[in-house]
Amino acid sequence: MTRDNSGATDLAQFLAAPAAVQEQFWAAIRRRVEWEHLYSRWREVMRDEDAVAPIALRRKEPRRVRWGEPWRRRVEKYRRWAERGRKQDPDFDRDMAFLLSIDAADFVDRLLPEVERRGSMIVCPFHEERTPSCSLRGTTFHCFGCGQRGSIYDFAGELWDMARHGSQFVEIHKRLAEMFR
Repeated sequence: MTRDNSGATDLAQFLAAPAAVQEQFWAAIRRRVEWEHLYSRWREVMRDEDAVAPIALRRKEPRRVRWGEPWRRRVEKYRRWAERGRKQDPDFDRDMAFLLSIDAADFVDRLLPEVERRGSMIVCPFHEERTPSCSLRGTTFHCFGCGQRGSIYDFAGELWDMARHGSQFVEIHKRLAEMFR
C-alpha cells in the first residue's frame, strides 16, 4: 500500500482487498489488543506485593475471565477448580504413597504367583510369548514386547482389565490396598 497525506488511497486499497485478507488483519488487531490488556493486568498484579495471582496465572484458566473480581477470591476459585474430583481422604493418599513405593518384583509376585521369572525379567502376562520380556526395575515395570509400562496401578489395571482413571481407578486402589495391608 502506498502512503499519501490523506490516507484515502490506503483505505480504498484495503477495502478492495479480499474479505479473507481483511478478516486476517482484524484478527491480528484483536489479538494485539487482548495481549496488551493481559500484559497490563499482569504488570498491575506484579506491582502488588501481597497478591497471590501469579500462582493462578501459571495454570490454564478458562476462557471467561472476570478481571473485576478480587484476586484472592479468583485464586481460591482456581485452586478449587484444579482440585475438583480429587479425594480429600488422608487414608487414600497414605495408601497410595505406600502402594507406589512397593517394588515391582514384590507386587508381581503377589498379583501373579505362578509367573515364570528369570532374575528381574518375567514373561509378560499381557501378550503371548515364550521368553521373558518384561523388566522389573525399582517400583515400575516395562515390557519390551508389547510396550506396557508403569506402576502397580497400571499393572493391576491391565491385569484386571480396568481403566486407570475415574471410578475404576478407585476400585483398583481399594483392591490393591486390601491385598497389600
